[in-house]
Amino acid sequence: PSGTGIYMSVLFRPTEEQSKNVVLVTTAAAVAVCRAIRRVLQEEPEIKWVNDVYLRGKKICGILTEAVSDVESGGIDTVIVGIGINYRKPPQGFPADLDDLVGAVCTEDCVIPRNTLAAAVLNELLDLYRELSEKTFMEDYKKWSNVIGREIRFSTGVEYGDGEQWECGRALDIDEEGGLVVRLDGGEERVLRTGEITLRVL
Repeated sequence: PSGTGIYMSVLFRPTEEQSKNVVLVTTAAAVAVCRAIRRVLQEEPEIKWVNDVYLRGKKICGILTEAVSDVESGGIDTVIVGIGINYRKPPQGFPADLDDLVGAVCTEDCVIPRNTLAAAVLNELLDLYRELSEKTFMEDYKKWSNVIGREIRFSTGVEYGDGEQWECGRALDIDEEGGLVVRLDGGEERVLRTGEITLRVL
């Protein structure tokens, strides 16, 4: 509904050096959203690997990144970052099946304009993109992680026989490339570069 969300797409044209670290753009965008929320609302958000931002225990933001290759050079021509933020609850509330899972940045008495938060996110993202190769934001990404040290279920999207295969383990760390380091229940360690995870309730 009108006035309840913030939806933005940012198009980057990476340099050759930035192209080497383009997989970190999603990570940088998550940190940008968290820094903006902290600066504008003075609240502490969390990041669920790899591209979801949580506030007060509920998902309030999702991020998707798409890279477009140059046919002639084989390199990356453009990177498009899409950011969707639940700014306020819809007047009728969220659907019943989502109400316990998703939230909104602003509570009912919040008076912060949407453009203030949108501008803060954009400013943070542009700053982080300029220093993408230095990976200075990874410390914040790990600090705001809500999965490190927790039991998770994960899928890399690969299907085996009956469908998508889910495995279980403990999230140990996030490496410099944004990969999630997981120790499987059997003891093997694996680094996830893509995939879907859920927190396990034991």
